[in-house]
Amino acid sequence: MLLEPYLFYLQIYIRGLDMLNINYILGAIISFTSLTVQAEVNWKSLNLDNAIVEKKGNGKKQIAIITDTGCGYCRQLEQQLQPISNVTIYRFLAPFRGSKSEAISIWCANDRNQALKNKMLYNKLPILKQCSNPLQTNINMA
Repeated sequence: MLLEPYLFYLQIYIRGLDMLNINYILGAIISFTSLTVQAEVNWKSLNLDNAIVEKKGNGKKQIAIITDTGCGYCRQLEQQLQPISNVTIYRFLAPFRGSKSEAISIWCANDRNQALKNKMLYNKLPILKQCSNPLQTNINMA
């Protein structure tokens, strides 16, 4: 399980990035958290339908992240990801520490990417909504 009493483990799956880019993305947070980076991932094992997908530019580089709106390290990572271009980011929302109702509302939003960005970068709460969602599946995967 990703969660211990005082330390949140952030899992990132990366495909198509060299170590220089990985270090740039992880930059400041690498010294603050225990980080699992897996350069070779069986992408077929990830159910990408359960992710919030953001494509920037040509989307050639791919990153899959298990993220939580209540995780400070996840918010720092989101700030680091903003200037990266030509990448597709698959965000698997898994509310370990964050509010489950907020996470559901983000998943159910008309624009999931904007709702997640508003929460992670600006701490703006999503409009509360309910719908079928993969959050428990994402938690189990993590």
